Amino acid sequence: MKNHGLFSKQYLDYTSGEDEPTRYITLTYKFYKYICVNPECSCVYQEPKDFADKNRHITKRLEERIVQRAMFYSYDKTSGKVGATVSKQAVGQILNAWITAKDALREQFVTPTCLGLISFEWERKNYILVVDAANTSIPIIDVIPEISSSAIQMVLNNLDKTAIQTVVVCFNQIVIDTVTGELPDAEIMITTDDLLEMVKHLFESFFRSDAKQVGTHLKRSILGDPNKVSDYLQQDVRSLFAQHPTLDEAYQLRNRLMYILSPDFGPEELWEWHDMITGRQMDIYGIPYQYIESYWRNILVYYRRRHEITPELYNKLEKLDKKLKERRPLSKNALRARILYSGRTEGPGAWEGIPLDSVMENIDNLLNQIEEEDNV
Repeated sequence: MKNHGLFSKQYLDYTSGEDEPTRYITLTYKFYKYICVNPECSCVYQEPKDFADKNRHITKRLEERIVQRAMFYSYDKTSGKVGATVSKQAVGQILNAWITAKDALREQFVTPTCLGLISFEWERKNYILVVDAANTSIPIIDVIPEISSSAIQMVLNNLDKTAIQTVVVCFNQIVIDTVTGELPDAEIMITTDDLLEMVKHLFESFFRSDAKQVGTHLKRSILGDPNKVSDYLQQDVRSLFAQHPTLDEAYQLRNRLMYILSPDFGPEELWEWHDMITGRQMDIYGIPYQYIESYWRNILVYYRRRHEITPELYNKLEKLDKKLKERRPLSKNALRARILYSGRTEGPGAWEGIPLDSVMENIDNLLNQIEEEDNV
C-alpha cells in the first residue's frame, strides 16, 4: 500500500447546545487514499469512517434528525426544518433508506401461534397492524401500509406459517381471503369489534344525507351514545324521527348492535340483528349484512375461541390509531417508521415485535423531543 494522495469531501451536519438555536453547517472532511502496490491489483482504499454512511453527503446524526421529523411532518415541511439544505425528494430517500436498514436488522421473526391482522382506515387509505393477538402486551410485529394480497403475503412469508394455529382479522374481504389462502391449516376468526364501527359510520353517512338541517347539538346526541342523550333533547329526537321513519329504524338497529356486541351476548343475537335488516335498511346496512352472511362460520369461531385472544384487542389498537391520526403521516413509510421505530430498536436477531404500550410511549417521547428541540 502506498499513499495515493489527500482528498476532501463535504458533509451536511448541525450543531446544537443547551439554550442555543440549532445551526446547520457544512463539514469538510479530509482523508488519505491508498493504492495497492501489486500491479495486478491497483485497488484504491481509504480508512472507514463511522460518522457517515458511504455515498452519503450528510452525517448520521443529521440523518437521524431528518428521519425523526419526517415521521411527523410532510417531506416539504421537514426540508424546511433543516434549513432547506436537504430537498423534499432527498428527505423521502433518506427516510426510505433508513427504514430499509432498520427492517434488515429483523433477521428472524418469532411467530406467534395466534396472529392478529387488524385493519384501520387512514386518510382514505387502509393499513394493517400485525400483532401477537394472544399476548396481553399486544406486540406489534409489523405494519402493512396498504391492504393488498401481495403486501399481506410478503409479511406472512417472514413467519413460520406452520406455527400459526389461529388468526383473528377484521371485516375486510381482501384480508380474509388472502389469509385463508396463505394459512389453510389455521382457524380464521373474524372479530365483531370493528363491526360496530362500520355500522356507526354507515349510520352517520345516511344521517347526514337524510337529515341535513339538524342542529349541531342534536346531531352530536344522535351520533353519540344513546344513553347520554340529554332530557331536554329527547323531544327533539322523537320529533326528528317522526319525520324520518327510515332514519329512526336505522338508529334503532345501530343501538341494538351496540347492546348485543357485549361479552354477555352470543352469536344468536347477532344473527337476529342480521335478520332485522330488510327493505330500506338494506340500502344502509347492506355491507355488514353481507359480511355476516358470507363469513358466519368464521364469526362463530371468534365467539367460540375469543377467550384465547387479548380482551378488547381491537379497542386497544384503536387507541393507537387515534394517536397516529393526531399527526397524520403523509407517506406509507412514515406510518411504518412511527409505529415500529420511534424508540430505540435492538440489534440484529429474533424479532418479537414491540408491545403496544411501548409504541404509544415511544411516539409521545419522540414528538416531545422534536418539539423541544425545534422550539429552542
